[in-house]
Amino acid sequence: MTHLHLWLLGPWRAEIDGRPLDPLPTQPTRVLLARLVWDHPTPVDRVRLLWDLYPDVAVQLARPRLRTTLYYLRNALPGLVLREGETLGLLPELTVTHDLGRFAAFSAPDAGLADLRQAVEMVRGPFLGAAAEGWAAVEARAFQERYVDLLHRVVTLARAEGDPEAVLLAARRWAEAEPWDPDAHVALLQGLLAVGDRGAAECHLAQARSILLAELGTYPAQLDSLGRAIARLPQRPPAAPPPQAALPPPPIDLDAAPLIGRERDLARLRAVWKGCRQGAGELLILEGPPGVGKSRLVAELAAQARLRSDTLLLWSEANAITRLATFAMLADALSRLAPAEEARLAAVCVRLDDLTWAILAGMIPGLAARLPQRARLDLPSLALPGEIARRTLALQSLLAQLAQDGAVLWVLEDVHQADAETLSLLADRLPLPPRTLLLATRRPTPEPVAPAHMILAPLDESRMGELVQALLGDPGGAQVTRTVWQQSGGVPLFARQLLQHWQRTDQLRWQGQTGWTVVEGGQTPPLPMADLLLGQMAALPAEARDLADLLALLGRPAPEALLARLLPATEARWSGQLALLRAGLLRQTDDTLWFAHDWLADTLGRALAPSQRPALHRRLMDALSGDDSAIQAERMDHAAGALAWADALSDGLAVAQHAFTAHNLPLLEQALAVIQAVLPQRADPVTQAERWQYLSLREQFHALRGEADARLADLTALADLAHNSGREAWTLEVCMRRGRAEREQGAVAEAARWLHQALALARSLALPQREAEIRLQLASVLDDAGRVASALAHAQQAHALAGALDDWALTLRCVAVLAYMQMRAGETGTAIRLLAPILADPRLAQQPSLAARIMRQNGILLMADRAWDEGLVWLRRSVAQARSAGDVQARLICQTSLLYELARFGHFGESLGLVPSTQDLARRLHARTQQAIVAQTLANIHYYRGELEAALPVAQDAVIQAQALALPEPVAASLTRLAVTYLKLNRLDQARSAVDQALALVAEMPHPTVIVAHVAAEVALAQGDRSLARQSARQAVAAVDRAGLTAAEAVEILWMAGQVLAQTDGSAAARPVCNQAHARLVEDLAALSSVAGRQAYLAARPAHAAAARWVASLPRRLILLPLAHAPTGRPLHPDEQAPVIWAVDGPNESPLSSVAGRRQRLLRLSTSAVDQGGLATVEALADFLSVSTRTLLRDLHTLTAAGHPVPTRRWAKGGSG
Repeated sequence: MTHLHLWLLGPWRAEIDGRPLDPLPTQPTRVLLARLVWDHPTPVDRVRLLWDLYPDVAVQLARPRLRTTLYYLRNALPGLVLREGETLGLLPELTVTHDLGRFAAFSAPDAGLADLRQAVEMVRGPFLGAAAEGWAAVEARAFQERYVDLLHRVVTLARAEGDPEAVLLAARRWAEAEPWDPDAHVALLQGLLAVGDRGAAECHLAQARSILLAELGTYPAQLDSLGRAIARLPQRPPAAPPPQAALPPPPIDLDAAPLIGRERDLARLRAVWKGCRQGAGELLILEGPPGVGKSRLVAELAAQARLRSDTLLLWSEANAITRLATFAMLADALSRLAPAEEARLAAVCVRLDDLTWAILAGMIPGLAARLPQRARLDLPSLALPGEIARRTLALQSLLAQLAQDGAVLWVLEDVHQADAETLSLLADRLPLPPRTLLLATRRPTPEPVAPAHMILAPLDESRMGELVQALLGDPGGAQVTRTVWQQSGGVPLFARQLLQHWQRTDQLRWQGQTGWTVVEGGQTPPLPMADLLLGQMAALPAEARDLADLLALLGRPAPEALLARLLPATEARWSGQLALLRAGLLRQTDDTLWFAHDWLADTLGRALAPSQRPALHRRLMDALSGDDSAIQAERMDHAAGALAWADALSDGLAVAQHAFTAHNLPLLEQALAVIQAVLPQRADPVTQAERWQYLSLREQFHALRGEADARLADLTALADLAHNSGREAWTLEVCMRRGRAEREQGAVAEAARWLHQALALARSLALPQREAEIRLQLASVLDDAGRVASALAHAQQAHALAGALDDWALTLRCVAVLAYMQMRAGETGTAIRLLAPILADPRLAQQPSLAARIMRQNGILLMADRAWDEGLVWLRRSVAQARSAGDVQARLICQTSLLYELARFGHFGESLGLVPSTQDLARRLHARTQQAIVAQTLANIHYYRGELEAALPVAQDAVIQAQALALPEPVAASLTRLAVTYLKLNRLDQARSAVDQALALVAEMPHPTVIVAHVAAEVALAQGDRSLARQSARQAVAAVDRAGLTAAEAVEILWMAGQVLAQTDGSAAARPVCNQAHARLVEDLAALSSVAGRQAYLAARPAHAAAARWVASLPRRLILLPLAHAPTGRPLHPDEQAPVIWAVDGPNESPLSSVAGRRQRLLRLSTSAVDQGGLATVEALADFLSVSTRTLLRDLHTLTAAGHPVPTRRWAKGGSG
C-alpha cells in the first residue's frame, strides 16, 4: 500500500514510500496537497478549494489557477489525485501521515515533559512556511498559538521538575517565535542564568532590551534585576571541540538561503524605518548589481514591517510596461494589496477631496473601480509639466492620507526600469509625508537620476563561505567556497545557480569527513553565468524553451490568459511551465508567470538569434489584444520586430497620438522611434497625411523636451511638406508654431514676422477663430518688444472676433489678454470695467481655469488702481480657484502674483508661507518667469527684514534667474536689489558694478518702469562722489513721476533721494523731497482700510517708518496714535499704534485761527482717529492744531459741557505723537 508522509511544520518536505517526492513547483501546489491531506480520505468540494487557495480572487479568475495547480500536483502524484464530480481528493487507499498529526498527539493536554519536548523538536518552522493567504494562513495562525502555548507549558513543567536544559530549549524557541513578548525573554534569561552561561546571557540581555525598546518603547524592570544577577556569574572557560566523526550528507535546500553579510545594511534599514514609524518621511535608494541581494534585504525589512497591524506595505516592480505609463508603479502596488489593506485604501479613497480623487482616478483606472459610485470632476487639460506636477501633488496627498492610519512602507523594485516621472520624483527627492518610507532598489546605471543612499557590494570570500554553509547544510570546505566565490563573483544569486548546476550534473560530492567538494570539471575554467543558464535551458523540453523565449521577448510578467493565446495547446503549455518552475527559472504569482530574476530574462533575450525573433514577435503581436494604450504600444513594438511594417506604422501613429494627448513623454518617444525605423522599410509609399502626423508629433515632442534645434528642424520639414502638398491650412499651422518657438527662444522680432505671415494666411482663408488666436499671440510678442500700443490693438481686434464668433472660452482668453494690455497702456480703469461683467457672468464657472486667471488679472488691476485691500482679496480668491480647478499652471501664476504683492505691502509671513510650494511648482513646471519672481521677492523680504547675509545669495540667484528670461526689466530690478545689498554690506566696488549694469539696461528701455538712480546716488555718496550722488538723487526724484509708480517703491525712492540730498546740499534742499515722500506715504496708507494693513505697510520698508516720523507741514499728515486697547505706563511698540491720517481742513469748517474752527476740527479729528482704529491724545491734537496743551484741554472741557464729549487719551510717559 502506498504511503505519503508530509512535513508541514517548517520547510516543505514530502516522501512517498520512503522516497523524496519531486519538488512541487509552486506554493499553491504545496498548499493544495496539504489541503487534500488535511481532509483525507474525504474529498473536498472544488468551490471550497477555490476559497481556501485563492480567497481574494474572483471565482471566474480562480478556476484557471486551480486547473494549473492541479496539473502540477497530478504530474507529481500520478494516479493518486482523483476528481469525482465537483470534488477533488486523494486516492482513498492511500495511507497519509504528517508531522502535525504527531505534534498533536505528543502535545495532548495530559502529556508529560518528555512527550512535550518531542513535540517541540518536531517544529522546524511555521506551518507550510507561513503561507500568506487563505486556509494555509488561518491554520498557520492557529498552529502558532498552539506552538507558543506548548513552549510555555514546557518552560513551566521543566522548572517544576528541575530540568534547566529543557527550560533553555523551550525558552529559546519561545523568544524566537514571539520576539516582542517580554515573558519569553525573561524565561530565556532565567534558563541561561540557571545553567551559568554568562556570555550567552549577556548577549541575549542586550538583544532583548534593543528589541523591546524598538517595538514597545520600554522593557520590564525584571530585565535589570536579571542583568545584575548575570553580572555576578563567573566567566565560563571555552569548551573543548568535540571529536570529529564521519557524518551522512545533510539535506540540501538551495531555496532557503538566510540573509548573510548584510547585517549592517539591515540595521540601517531598520533604523530608518523606525524613524519613519515615529514621524519621519524618508526616501532611500538601494543600489547593487543583479543578484547581489537587494530584494532579499528589502524582503527582510518588509517581513518585520508586516508584523505590525497598522503598517501598510506597498510593493511594486518596474518592467517594460510600467516604464511607459506615468506612475504605473503606484498602480502596480495597489493591485497587490491584501483584503485588509484594500479596506484601508477604500477608506482613504472616501476621505480624499474631489480634486485629488479626480486626478488619481484618471491616472489609475483600477483605483476608480474601487469606488464606482463616486463622481469625478471634469479636470482641465494641462501642458505636460503641469499635468505631471498635478499628478505628483495628488500622489503626495494619497500617501499623506494613507499615513494618517499608520506607517507606510512603499517598495519600488528595479526603478532603473521605471517611468520618467517616477525617476524624476527620486531625482527631486519627493517630499514625503510623516510615517512614510519610500524604498527603491536599482542596478548601477551610467548616469543615475539620483545618488544612491546604500550600495550593496558582492560578498567577500568569508561571507560567501557562510552562505555556502547555509545552502549546503555543511561548511563545505575551502575548496567549494573558493570555487563558488571565484566563479560567482561574490553574487549570491549566481552562487545559488552554480550550486544548482553542480547538483544537477553530479559535480557536487559528499566526502564523509571532509564534507562537500566539487569534482573535476566544476572547478576550472570559470563558467560564465550566461553560458550556465543557456546550458540549463538547452536541457529542457522544447515547449519549455519556447515559453521562455516568448517571455524573454515579452519583457514583463505574463497573465494566464495571454499564455493561453500564445500557447493554445494546454498540455504543452502546462508541461513547459512545470519544467521551468522545477528548474527554478520561473516563479508563479497568482495567475502570472515571470522569471525568478530579471537577469534571467535579460540573458535569454540577448541570446536569441536574429532569425528566431521575427516569428516570436509575430506570435506576441497576434496574442496581444485590447485597446489599452500599453497593450497597443507592445503590439507596435512586436509588429516592428515581426517586420510587419504596415501594422507597426498604424499602431505607432495611434500610440504616439495617444501618448501626446495623455502627456506620456516616454511612450511618445518610443512610438516616434518605431515610426522613424519603419518609414524607410515600408513597401507602400507613406501618405502625406501620415508623414505630416509623424512630423507634427515629433515637433511637439522636441518642444516638450526643450530641444530647440531639433524643433526648428522639424518645423522646417513641416514647412517643406506643407508647401509641396499645397495645403495652406498646414502652412498656417507651421507659421503659428514657428512663432511660438521663436518667442520661447527670445527671438521676438522673428516671432512677430512668422505670426504676421500666419495672420495674413488666416485672413485670406477666412478663419476668424484662427485669426483671433494669432492676434492673441501677436499681442504678447509685441508687448515683449515694448510695442504696447500695437499689442493693445491686436488684443482689441481678437476680442472683437471672439465676440462675433460667440465663443465663450475664446472670449475669456481675449478678455484676460486685453485687460493686461490696457493696464500696460495706462488704461487701468478701462480694464477694470472690462472685467466686471465677466466676473459677474455665471458662465464663468464653466471655465474654472480661465476663471482663476481672470480673477488674478482683476486683482492686479485693482492693485494698480490703488484698491489694494480689494486687490489682495481677488488674488487670494484666484489661488483658491486655481487649486479647486486642479490647474497647477494657473495656481503657480496666481500664487506667484499673490506672494509678490503680499511682500510689497509688508505681509512677509504670509508671503514666506507661500514660497516653498511656489518654488516647487515653478521648478516642476520649468516656469522660469515665476522662478525669477519668487527669487526676487525672497531677496526683498530678507533685505527689508535686515537679514543681509541671507539676502545676498538669494539676490545673486535672482539676477541669474532674471537674466535667463532675456528681458531687461526684471534683470534691472534684480541688479538694483543686489546693488543695495552689497552697499549695506559695505562691498562698494561690487555695488557700483551692479548699479552700472542696471543703469545701462534702463537706458535702453523706451519706457522704463525700473528706477535705479536712488541706489546709484547712495553708492556714489558712500564712495565719496558727492557730485554724482547729487545728480543721481535728482534723477531719481524726476523719474518717480515719469514712471508713474503708485505703490511702495515711490516712497522708498523719494525718501532715499531726500537723505542723499540732505548730505550733499543740506536739509533745506532735502525738505521738499522728504515732504513729497511723506505725502506719497499718506496717499498709500489712505488706500489701505485696515489697521493691520497699514501697520504692515509701515513695517515693510525702513524708509516707510522713517517717512512716517517726518514732521511735515502738509494739508494731510500721518499721525501715529495708540490703539484703543494699547497699554499705558510705558512706550508703545509699533504694533500698538494705529497709523492715522489727519487733514488740516474739512468741508464747511471755519478758519483754523478762530475758536469755532479749532473746536470743529477737534471733534472731526478725534472721530477720524476712532474710525481709523486709534485714539487721539491731547498732545497729538495740540501739536497738529498748533496750540498749547492748556488751550486744548479748555476746548475739551467746553465741548464736553456742551454735550459733545471728545474721546481722547493721554500718551503714556515717553510716548510721542
